[in-house]
Amino acid sequence: MGRPMVGLGPAARAYRRGAQFARGWATGYTPVLGSVRHRWEFGMRLRRDRAQLLVIDLQEKLLPKIHRHESVLASAGRMLQAARILGLPLLATEQYPKGLGRTHLSITSLLREVKPVEKLHFSCFRHEGFGRLLARQDRQQVIVVGIETHICVLQTTLDLLENGFEVFICADAVGSRCPFDYEVAVQRLRLAGATITTTEAAIFELLDRAGTDTFRQILKLITQDQ
Repeated sequence: MGRPMVGLGPAARAYRRGAQFARGWATGYTPVLGSVRHRWEFGMRLRRDRAQLLVIDLQEKLLPKIHRHESVLASAGRMLQAARILGLPLLATEQYPKGLGRTHLSITSLLREVKPVEKLHFSCFRHEGFGRLLARQDRQQVIVVGIETHICVLQTTLDLLENGFEVFICADAVGSRCPFDYEVAVQRLRLAGATITTTEAAIFELLDRAGTDTFRQILKLITQDQ
């Protein structure tokens, strides 16, 4: 798939995209479907050593307006706790916190030392330096939770895909104010090449096996609210 196109100018980006397109005729690569060769080599599975978690704009003033916001917040928190147990790198953002408030306290307590990046662009990736933060982790897979699905989650995902990342959307941990906006956004995300999953599916995929101390921690996390 090639390295993420972070820090490249417009001309260099255009040249690399052109080269990728030309290689596509031989390798099966398309921007929408991803690299067939890459999928042959690595498969479509989440891998703990290749994944990081991105928490987008779970802010106190916006959350109450989100359809089924309590469920979205709970699922995002569960994914965040699992990421901690599994040792995944974490990144978080806040969209215009002066107007939309800070990250919800329940999420802040789980982020601990990770300070959310304040932004004005709807796409996290377009905030200056954010692409370098992602690339610094050397993790090609980005698991996404947050709001809103049809705005910041969608635009961030499109930019991540364009820059060579694999994106996994936890459908139960993203949300919008309007259910129809959510449904259309999820359809577009899938067509764009993102993998649509759920928090529990993603967690067990990353976990890979039972019978370990990590499994027991995860099992306790999954069953505590059931």
